[in-house]
Amino acid sequence: MSELSYGVIALCAMLFLTLGVKLAEVIPFRLKKSWNENVEVYDYSDLNPVEFQLNWGQRALLTLVFGAIVGALVFLNGISHVVIAKIIFFAFVCVLTAINYKHQLYPDSLVFPCLWLGLLSNAYLNGNSNDFVYGAVTGYLLIYFIYIAFKANTGKEVIGFGDMKYFAMVGAWYGVSGLINYFIVVVILTFCSLFIALFLRSHSKPLGTGLSYLIGCLYVEFFSHSFDILN
Repeated sequence: MSELSYGVIALCAMLFLTLGVKLAEVIPFRLKKSWNENVEVYDYSDLNPVEFQLNWGQRALLTLVFGAIVGALVFLNGISHVVIAKIIFFAFVCVLTAINYKHQLYPDSLVFPCLWLGLLSNAYLNGNSNDFVYGAVTGYLLIYFIYIAFKANTGKEVIGFGDMKYFAMVGAWYGVSGLINYFIVVVILTFCSLFIALFLRSHSKPLGTGLSYLIGCLYVEFFSHSFDILN
């Protein structure tokens, strides 16, 4: 790689460490504060900002993962508008993964901007956004129908509306075919994590779906062209 490529990777890592990590800490805190205000609970004793902060290990791991993703994108594709767009996408995904790990949330303030950026970037870079619009709609409806089916049969809500929006976001970036590959990978990972949890009989805090969703995005971006599940 050229010196420019190394510079881009270092710059992205530093920006993510300062901005991305901060978003992962501030947004859940503000959501909790807003929720307390909406339900007229003005006791902020449970809103200690320190509890919403990532520790140094989590910050380092998150930055290393994002830096590795940026490095892989630049190494495989060079510097281009498409690569810059994908770097922005994975910055959102990494922040969402951190938030989901700590708080089991996918904040609209991150998911919706990323979704719109996906549609706009694909409309600009590919000249035809139809497949990506269909991907966004398919992503939301696919999880919504699963949500309805589970609730009708079990009476329980095992999927949140944040998951629906997340799948719509992925569909906006990768289109219908990419979304289907993503869905299959996420389902496999989810069943594996459930099996491991049942086998270990773990009663600790659940890990959430963020890691599975991140791995699914990595599969679609880096491996689906060589190992397409649909073909």
